[in-house]
Amino acid sequence: MSRTLFMFVTLALPLGLIGCGGSSDGPSVEVSLESDLQDLGGIYDLHTKQMKRPPAKFDDLSAVSANPPVSATDGRLKVFWGTSLSASGTAILAHEATATEKGGWVLLTDGKTVKKMTAEEFAATAKAKK
Repeated sequence: MSRTLFMFVTLALPLGLIGCGGSSDGPSVEVSLESDLQDLGGIYDLHTKQMKRPPAKFDDLSAVSANPPVSATDGRLKVFWGTSLSASGTAILAHEATATEKGGWVLLTDGKTVKKMTAEEFAATAKAKK
């Protein structure tokens, strides 16, 4: 009997735990995009200050950062490259790709403000221009 219990615990329990990881499409993805936008704002600002111009494309960020957020190139974020930052900027510099239809995270042209907007708020907010 004890051997059967031992076999169950050593074989069946670990197999049962494999499925306990949950979904990968939950809050961690959302937090990741919020964090990526914060990182992007800092790197974008650093590039602008060091290079005396805003980055024109994602690859420009490698001049000031070894690890810029890849979500800016893999389709999860949209960025209005080449836009100058402004301390009082309220236009959208970058946003979650789904923000136009479902709302989502945005980075404003002050380079610091990251907030969540509804699709209606997104539509009503100015977008960055070069």
